[in-house]
Amino acid sequence: MITPTSWDKLAAESAHLGNHAHAYAMACKAGLAREQAYKDEAHQRAAAMAAQLQIERAQAERERLREQAARTTQRAGLLQATHATLEQLGRIGREITAQLDVDTVFNRIYGHLHALVDAPHLSIWLLDEATQVLHMRFGMEEGSAMDPACVPLPSAHSHLARCLREDRELEHQSPADADALREQAAAEARRAALLQDANATLQRLGSLGREITAQFDLDQVFEHLYRQLQGLLDLQHLSIWLRAEDGGDLQLRFGLEHGVTLATLSVALDDDASPVALCVRQAQELLYAAVAQSAKVNRLAAELGELAQLESGAMQPALARFSLAQMLFDVVRKLELAVKERSQRVRLYLPRELPDALADAGMIERVLTNLLDNAIQHTPQGSEIRVEISADVGSENGQLLVTVLDTGPGIPAELHAGLFSRPSPVARAHRPGGSGMGLVIVQRLLQQHGREIRLVQRAGYGAAFSFGVPCVLPQR
Repeated sequence: MITPTSWDKLAAESAHLGNHAHAYAMACKAGLAREQAYKDEAHQRAAAMAAQLQIERAQAERERLREQAARTTQRAGLLQATHATLEQLGRIGREITAQLDVDTVFNRIYGHLHALVDAPHLSIWLLDEATQVLHMRFGMEEGSAMDPACVPLPSAHSHLARCLREDRELEHQSPADADALREQAAAEARRAALLQDANATLQRLGSLGREITAQFDLDQVFEHLYRQLQGLLDLQHLSIWLRAEDGGDLQLRFGLEHGVTLATLSVALDDDASPVALCVRQAQELLYAAVAQSAKVNRLAAELGELAQLESGAMQPALARFSLAQMLFDVVRKLELAVKERSQRVRLYLPRELPDALADAGMIERVLTNLLDNAIQHTPQGSEIRVEISADVGSENGQLLVTVLDTGPGIPAELHAGLFSRPSPVARAHRPGGSGMGLVIVQRLLQQHGREIRLVQRAGYGAAFSFGVPCVLPQR
């Protein structure tokens, strides 16, 4: 490209030679080139400012996520402490209620549970071990007492008997059709919601336990419990610990050793030499694992719900014009942290001019996100991921062609046939706990636009996926 300075020199040379018309033309071109250079510089500055703004937004988002993680950790600690307290209250309650009006206690518990979890039914059954028959000790349904009933433990038709025989909750397998997927998604979503609300529910149950035991001397109850356990287990030591409300040290609430009351004591949670602190930390680790499992359940429920909607036709594309190149930039920025953690590089190859896409922006963004996320997970650390976009506008069905390539191990030939029609075992193998439904969802989203995703071969690369996006045809 000729610079403005070069045009000025040509104009000066022409003027020196006496060709003033040519000199004027060269001067005009110098002015236009200088104006274009100013525009390019302004555009570069604007792009740099936009990039800086995106970086600041990403930093703010990371800080928000850190604060959210800290709050989640604090809630997990409170949940663990509440659970431990409830276990103690449960043992105490069994001892206390042995001398109380059990029906009154059951009715009160039913009332509280009905308010907490919308439980229209509560029944309590006792097993007669001599006759192997379950007898209903208490039963309420929709606020009315249930008639007495009994169920033989070997019964093959009773879910209650089966639960007791197998000592587990019942699980049902659903067929892999659209209706079953929707039902499974709803069930997983409800389970995740119950887990998320467990902290609030346990706190309310803790209040209920304190309300029930408010009229009793807990020290006497604990001492009585110690005496009974001592006779059963040759127990010489019993201590009950509570965590301070501010989340600090563990405080000894009650302690007896060889019949002698233990002195007031506290233990720091980070004390590696304390068995009490070790037990609490192990319980916290189990709780963190449960929270992680809840996130997996949420993700699976969302994917099942999305796939069910696509299969049933409930999700239809809302077509609109948008820049596919800008959308790709946004998706790459969204996955920037995952790319940096694996020391990878994402390279984009786009032509200078691209027509706008004509599709559902949300669906196409999900397609790009799924494919890039899969490439990140399946590509070794320090390697490269390549994304290419080209325009095919030579026919009435013009489209933008997108190809995503990675340098991973590729996909075995025996899995090619069902790669886009059923959950992928390759994805599940690389990401434990994942559903493997990412490519299936991608295929359904593209089919809503009359397009398909294809697995293509490219020398030097592992997995390579190509698909088309409808676009706005240029005016002819």
